[in-house]
Amino acid sequence: MKRNGSYKCAGNLFWLALRRLSRPNVPILQKNIEDLQATWFAEDTIPTEHPYQITVGVTSHSAAQLRSEFGNLVRLSPEEPDIAFILALAQQITNGACEATLRKWKKVALTCSFTFETVGNEEEGFWRSVNLRRRLFYDYEKLSLSTTARIFAVIDFKQMHPTLGNKKLAQEYRAHLQDFRGNTEKPISDHFVDVAVRSYNLLFCSDVCKKMILSDEETHGKTSVFNELSIFDAICKRCHSTADAVWVLSTLKDLISGGSWGPKDFNERTLLGKNQSGRGDLVLWIAKREILQWVLTSWLTCGPRQEHFPNDDVELLKAKIASHSDYRAACGGFGAKVDLTWQAEMHESTRKVLGFLESLIYGTRQDSHLKSAIKTTTVPKDILAQEPFAAQLQEAKDCRAKELPADALKQDEKMEPSPATGAMNFTEPELETLSRLLPEGVTTQDLDEESTTELKDFVQLAAKRVDMFWTPVLMMENREGMQVELKPTPVASFAKKLKAGQNLLIYMDTKVAGESSAQPHCRVPAFSTKVPRESLGALLKIWSLSEMPDNVVVAFADGYRPGLENNLNQVFVHPDGDYLTKSRCLQHISYDYNSIIARKSMSRGIINQVEGLHIYTRDTLTVESRNRRFYDGKTSGTLIGPVVLDTYGSAATWRLSAESKKKLYGKQGKSLAGGPGPQEDRPVFTDGKEPATFWGSPRKLLAELLFSLQAGMVLNLAEVDGAMPMECLLSNIPCVSVVFNADHAQLLHARLVELTVQEMTDPKSPLHDAKL
Repeated sequence: MKRNGSYKCAGNLFWLALRRLSRPNVPILQKNIEDLQATWFAEDTIPTEHPYQITVGVTSHSAAQLRSEFGNLVRLSPEEPDIAFILALAQQITNGACEATLRKWKKVALTCSFTFETVGNEEEGFWRSVNLRRRLFYDYEKLSLSTTARIFAVIDFKQMHPTLGNKKLAQEYRAHLQDFRGNTEKPISDHFVDVAVRSYNLLFCSDVCKKMILSDEETHGKTSVFNELSIFDAICKRCHSTADAVWVLSTLKDLISGGSWGPKDFNERTLLGKNQSGRGDLVLWIAKREILQWVLTSWLTCGPRQEHFPNDDVELLKAKIASHSDYRAACGGFGAKVDLTWQAEMHESTRKVLGFLESLIYGTRQDSHLKSAIKTTTVPKDILAQEPFAAQLQEAKDCRAKELPADALKQDEKMEPSPATGAMNFTEPELETLSRLLPEGVTTQDLDEESTTELKDFVQLAAKRVDMFWTPVLMMENREGMQVELKPTPVASFAKKLKAGQNLLIYMDTKVAGESSAQPHCRVPAFSTKVPRESLGALLKIWSLSEMPDNVVVAFADGYRPGLENNLNQVFVHPDGDYLTKSRCLQHISYDYNSIIARKSMSRGIINQVEGLHIYTRDTLTVESRNRRFYDGKTSGTLIGPVVLDTYGSAATWRLSAESKKKLYGKQGKSLAGGPGPQEDRPVFTDGKEPATFWGSPRKLLAELLFSLQAGMVLNLAEVDGAMPMECLLSNIPCVSVVFNADHAQLLHARLVELTVQEMTDPKSPLHDAKL
């Protein structure tokens, strides 16, 4: 004991101070002792051993000191078993037991199992006593069978007696159970056996159902929702097939995983309804499954064939949202971040259907409407004919009708851009964006909980759309790093996602590829071939190609530096060292004099209004000749303009605090400037903020490039202010942006969410949502 702090041996029960409780101020119940006495030491039995380990606390390692305390040893373990033994022995004596019987009792008392432990002081003994009693409860908790385990025990017994009916089986099972006085275990009643057999046949014979139930028990232990027999009973009453059962169990798992629901939120009343014929949560969940199946297999392809939703979209939906696990893996939820760019491959009408199914099937916001509907019918077609579901589906149908001529006809007319609206300056994106949706003088604190939740959901919808079309990747120092960054993005498999006639546009505006370390308002950053060369080389490695594909267009805006042509040629080098086959088409962007003079200083009395746009393709550039989208001329021409630049003070220009701008560029985004520059004062703004870039392009120009170069996907190698991804988002074009650092990505994501919300509140925008 001196070496280990404890010692086990046989001992005499009467070495203990039997009248002394382990914790004198903590009461114990006489009934508990009597129940133990009746179970362990029944009058017609003679024990062969003391049923429990006795733990004694001592302060000394001395054998002599220990012997001196015999008869007064302090017990740490629970005293109820010892008292029950003494009372049972006293009862034997009172009843006149013979000497031989009493000697057997004496032998048990003299050979109890003792453990001596060293305790330093009274408090240490207190906590050891408390934890020894807690250990009893822990052992019971872990060793006692869950409801699921008891069901399997009953089934094991039934398999031994396959000819017994459920009622007779219950009687036989109970007859073999040892009777423990005061037992709180739920009895194996006739009803228990009946539910056990039905549950086994419906649920546990299915590997999928069995795995989900046992997995939940592994996670939640005795607090599992499946530790109540009433849950199994309710599921068996409402589920008429294994498919129904799998869906119901998946729904339970999904709701609990979200954190807003717990096992205690589900009981027989909520699952079944107020009475036996009621329509509770189980009927609701099964109705959701049937609605999902009907929409995916019937509604999307009903009516005239030409009005059907695109087959590729339908198959994609079936692959992504047919089950809870598929849906969470593809669409996320509960804080999980997933890749949503696959949704950009679908038509806008199909995305509206997806949004409807997300809300109705995998969400709970429309449950009240659905519960009202299933009171009269559970037929999917009839349910969805009711409001508000009919209007939501009709919105998707109307959107599909607008897409049909666009799928068949060429877009040849000019389109007016949506007017730019005020930029929001927020630090915490969701709350700041939310506050911008409110009337002047109204804050989020003025709203009730329901209104705040609805508006937050709206902002989250905007964030989801951004994630659907925009993917940021970090600027890396070498080809291997860029390959790692680009491989998980849509550009890695662009050929599978582009439609006929579409191109992958790799774009770089050299004016915004960083910021000059000196006079950034009048110096463009020095051009470096590193990012475009390493990115293009990484893509060729990913694609396993030695040349650029025919449907890849690489475009550089030279920043008023026509001499960049030689530098640009150095970009087109294969990772193996050979030059790539390429053809250059030089186009020009002309800028409005008044808008450009507000940004640039004169050089020798003149102002340069023309910027070169160097376009590289494998063979000669070929585009469909049609009217430009916003500017005069045809797409087959080489002049774009006149382009009106946004002023620094306009709402279209993203301006940031000095601290945020420093984070945005970091070390990667700073370009060292050399030599004397023009003596021009730096613009000063009353709010202390600066443009994210002094050289940004208007979104109208970027939209024109997307249209003229027939972009179906974009890789933007010089991203700063989000103008290109925003135009891609409005045109349903996936965009991958190379950003300077993680802070830049976070700031830009908030900016894009902000702009998307503004578009959704603008009646002239294609993203307008009348519900806001």
